[in-house]
Amino acid sequence: MKTAFMAMLAWLGLLAGAVPAADPLAGAAWIRDERFQGHEVLGVFEAHQKKAKSTILQNIHSYFRKEFELSEEPARAQLCFSADDYAKLYVNGRFVVQGPEPSYPFAQPFCQIDVTGALRAGRNCLAAHAYYHGLACRAFNSADNRSGLIVRLEISFADGSTQTLVSDGTWNCFAAQTFSSDRTFGYATQFNEDIDLTKEPHGWRDVGFVDEAWPKAVAARQDHEFVKQITPPLDHWRADPVTFEEKEPGRWFVDFGIEVAGHTRIRVKGARGHVMTVWHGEELSAPKTVRHDMRCNCDYVDKITLSGADDLVEFYDYRGFRYIELIDAPGKPQVWVDVRHHPFDWEATHFASSNETLNRIWEISKRAVQMGCQGVFVDCPTREKGQYTGDAYLTIVSQLLLTADATLAKKAILDWRLSQRFDPGMLCVAPGGFRQELAEWSLLWPV
Repeated sequence: MKTAFMAMLAWLGLLAGAVPAADPLAGAAWIRDERFQGHEVLGVFEAHQKKAKSTILQNIHSYFRKEFELSEEPARAQLCFSADDYAKLYVNGRFVVQGPEPSYPFAQPFCQIDVTGALRAGRNCLAAHAYYHGLACRAFNSADNRSGLIVRLEISFADGSTQTLVSDGTWNCFAAQTFSSDRTFGYATQFNEDIDLTKEPHGWRDVGFVDEAWPKAVAARQDHEFVKQITPPLDHWRADPVTFEEKEPGRWFVDFGIEVAGHTRIRVKGARGHVMTVWHGEELSAPKTVRHDMRCNCDYVDKITLSGADDLVEFYDYRGFRYIELIDAPGKPQVWVDVRHHPFDWEATHFASSNETLNRIWEISKRAVQMGCQGVFVDCPTREKGQYTGDAYLTIVSQLLLTADATLAKKAILDWRLSQRFDPGMLCVAPGGFRQELAEWSLLWPV
């Protein structure tokens, strides 16, 4: 678990407290979708170096679930997990965490969170929605056939007794077909999310869902070397529209008033098989008309196929935008955004002047820092989502002044240091699926 390379980094102080003395995932197996059986794990840049820039499997969504009994309410419950590329975890239908942050597999972060309040006496369900991108990009390391997740849930009771749940071959796994698009935007950064809710196993995150027809997960550890995640989990909060207007029957214009980075949510009910189109954008092409084909090589057009029930449309991956337009929407939908970013206390800093333009510049600049902290310092939440040394150097200074939180800066410094495994001069985007060098940007590291 602790390699010579990690030992060197720990000696330098970059992994201080990150390499655990004992395995916090002891007894847990890495579980995967059976679609990955027989697909050999590749080197970090192997797909890119072979000019394939992808693996056979792409845009893979997998649902995992396990039900278990508790004799009484727990006094404490600690959840430890990791995933590749990443996953969202739910306890009894309630979202509790997503992660880990982008990383290299030889320094794979595991997250630890308290989930005591989400558990109850009796029957419980732990569920996960794992995602594998499958393309070489700057947002995370993918196109390497590393997929799935690993989980250990340690539960303590008032009398001092304990109960442990781990991921293993008894978990059920569903090869989800709800997200089926083969279109991408940015630089292969993200797949468009054409969501077919007729193929969604509704209620799969909840206790009592019948999963007997689901196959068992493939259970075997891959080659990840685990370290404790330096940063806390991302914060999530709900943003509601400031403008929600029906332009014409079935066509709705939505304005959130600010640029957000997050996951769109739409509550809607229509006939089974009805297709609704969703546009996202950062600006307008005409009054109350969203420019979905953005200036940054992102064409935010997604098709949603309704199930006929009361549907909740949940976009999985995040994107940056201010506006949404719904086309052919039945009834009056509800629309909001699950905004996500590194913890950021908006009230920690204040600025005011007699110059309103200057005040607005402060506001938009502060918001850009907030939305640009996504587990790494992204160059943007749209086209590339990459942690470029030069971009991050500027954001780090601003983020430290605005929040006094150094955890994300520490992770960025470590990420570039870890990239020296591939290039002594450091890569200019780390982590990520491309071996890119910019000599002058490497000189920023000691600064």
